[in-house]
Amino acid sequence: MSTNSLLQIRDYINTRMSVIDSDMIEWKDSLEDIGNIPQTILDRSYHISIGSITSSTNNDIFIEDSTPITVTIFKRAFNEQVESRDIVLEKANCIRLDMINPVNVESYKAANDGNIEDIQSVSITPIELNVTNDNIIKVEIELNLRLFFCIT
Repeated sequence: MSTNSLLQIRDYINTRMSVIDSDMIEWKDSLEDIGNIPQTILDRSYHISIGSITSSTNNDIFIEDSTPITVTIFKRAFNEQVESRDIVLEKANCIRLDMINPVNVESYKAANDGNIEDIQSVSITPIELNVTNDNIIKVEIELNLRLFFCIT
């Protein structure tokens, strides 16, 4: 991967997710229709949304980019809504802490000639969906990611 590639954003998140829970699968389709996610992977899926990238030039050689990232995870609650909500919130917290850990960022950066400078936690938002009788809960983990790119 090129040292000046934005592809490292998704790659970093997928790398960390495979370490956190190797059973989780990235859902790459749109989240507009939550019913699209097959029931067989609903409890083991996550979705990555990369927001608008804003840039500022630090000097004549470097550009600093910043982008909001949302990682959405899902849990079917069945009849245990409170317990399932607690479980998915704790999983979201573990994911957030792993993603923002400077050791993990630096390790990825060194192994991949990456440009990710740091990741900051913004919020964790649980949302109960009443789409099916499975009482689906989704949790959005919002992060802010900074990258430095060399222009020369």
